[in-house]
Amino acid sequence: MNRTEKAAEVNRLETEFAGTENAFLLGLAGLKVSQVVELRRQIRATSSRCKVIKNTLAEIAGSKTRLKDLTKDLRGPVAIAYTDSKDPSALAKALYNASKSLPKLAVRAGFVGGKVVSPEKLAEISTLPSRQELLGKLAFLLAQPISRLAGVLAAPVRTLGAVMGQLKSRKEA
Repeated sequence: MNRTEKAAEVNRLETEFAGTENAFLLGLAGLKVSQVVELRRQIRATSSRCKVIKNTLAEIAGSKTRLKDLTKDLRGPVAIAYTDSKDPSALAKALYNASKSLPKLAVRAGFVGGKVVSPEKLAEISTLPSRQELLGKLAFLLAQPISRLAGVLAAPVRTLGAVMGQLKSRKEA
């Protein structure tokens, strides 16, 4: 790779990293190519991306973006899994599940919500429900008091209807 290709790659990485909300630094030492291909497939299934990048190029590109703390100490064969989504749980779940089946896969650090997080936080983030699930639960909790109020307000009408029905059946009998 010559200087112009490296500069173009750094510029491309800068633009991709600039829009990144969540990223995870993965250690790939000891993994076979087929395992890395499978890992990339699982990451792509979550609408995320995974790139194996030269450490120096990633460090230069990351130093000009919010990922500077994540990319400052790259060493060995690494990949960066990242997403533009504000919901890190899907990517974290995919990485957590992959680390169970690939014991040599090491999640070195993460960048979630503008902060660098430790690998231990990955397990916590992977157990969180997705953003859509949380919004659904919130909507249910907000609608529940309204539906209860509607039930309470409808009770007298229901009771009146039941009483009228009983009176009608007594008069017919």
